[in-house]
Amino acid sequence: MIALPVLWMQFRTHQERSISSMLAIAANIHVLLAAAALAGCRGWVLPSLLEGSAAVALPLVFATAAISVIFFDIARVKLDSSPCRDWALALRAGMGILALLAFTGMHFDVFGLAAMTIGFATVVVAEVLQAIRRQQEFRVWLACFVSATLALFLYHEGVITVGAGISQLVLSAIAITALTIDHLAASQTKLQITRRPMRMIGQTLPGMVAVLAAVREISGVFDESSTALNVMSLMLAAAVYFQQSIVKRQRGFAIAAAIIVNVALMLLWRVLGWTAPEFYMVPFGLSVLGGVELLKRELPAASHDPLRYIGALIILVSPLFDILGGSWGHMFALMVLSVLVILAAIGLRLRSLMYAGSAIFIDRPGCHGSSIDDGPPQFVVDLRCRVRCGRDRTRSVLRKPSRETDLADPCSVGRIGDLELKA
Repeated sequence: MIALPVLWMQFRTHQERSISSMLAIAANIHVLLAAAALAGCRGWVLPSLLEGSAAVALPLVFATAAISVIFFDIARVKLDSSPCRDWALALRAGMGILALLAFTGMHFDVFGLAAMTIGFATVVVAEVLQAIRRQQEFRVWLACFVSATLALFLYHEGVITVGAGISQLVLSAIAITALTIDHLAASQTKLQITRRPMRMIGQTLPGMVAVLAAVREISGVFDESSTALNVMSLMLAAAVYFQQSIVKRQRGFAIAAAIIVNVALMLLWRVLGWTAPEFYMVPFGLSVLGGVELLKRELPAASHDPLRYIGALIILVSPLFDILGGSWGHMFALMVLSVLVILAAIGLRLRSLMYAGSAIFIDRPGCHGSSIDDGPPQFVVDLRCRVRCGRDRTRSVLRKPSRETDLADPCSVGRIGDLELKA
């Protein structure tokens, strides 16, 4: 091992690149053998790796091979490129074999786990550098595959456990990191090759987080603290999709964000013990209204108003179940929701929402022979009549008042008679 570096220094000139390359490869072989010997291997290396000393030798040889890959990728410029490329490929193939051996029931100590982690991380860095240098997208995907293999290895060794509730947060963090890299690479010419893989990873992982959280809740084997972590991860996934809908101007991400938010809110209300229908139906109704506005071009024009009515009625009907039971607080909640629907209709300039939201305010309580003193059940009956005539009444209010329309309203006869007497 001492003689080979001396010979390499002697033949490292431009005219002797091929000899220098062969000497570098020979030196690297001896370095790998020395790493195996330090771990306790005697004789042939491969049979020794299958014996009891494999748990010690394999991580050290794996990490040494990973460092050798980076060395030959970088030294290719100064050495003969063809032998270096072939040797680096052989090293990658050997590392693949060693990685498969690591999944054959071996149990590593802390040193072995650290060495294997360093080896996998080094290969990831090597593939990313080669992808940027040679502008090859498949190397970016190969780096992602090696990262996933590292995660699987750590799970196999018990370092990563499924069920702790942190996996969703880790996936969300990876998605945010990938989208950040995609955004930063937009201004760098050499990093353009990484944008498409990072964007696809960042847009796919939030959906996986949502599915994983749903499966965890359906299984029902986790406590309330796990549910809280699921809600947090779902909110992060919805935030990622909402940000993508704004940046990419794609409606599909907004729809996915709305669905995830509804699921997260349902889980949150269940943890808090809030069973009022408003907490469940109002977000769903808002999602229906928002979906209609987002999918105007995709949905038939004739279905816009019916869907808006459905969304508004889902919001307004939510307190009625408790109003029937005599709750005045939910009656007040109904009025507040109606005001919010009217404000949304004004902002969006939608008459259909105006009709639905103003149904309970279009008449005074005495116009239909009822009053607030009749109690909540009578108010519900009166509300049904008002919803039926809400559209026509709202039109008459929004138009310029005329004598004919005033006479048609029984509640305004007294006011018109007073005006005639004054005239």
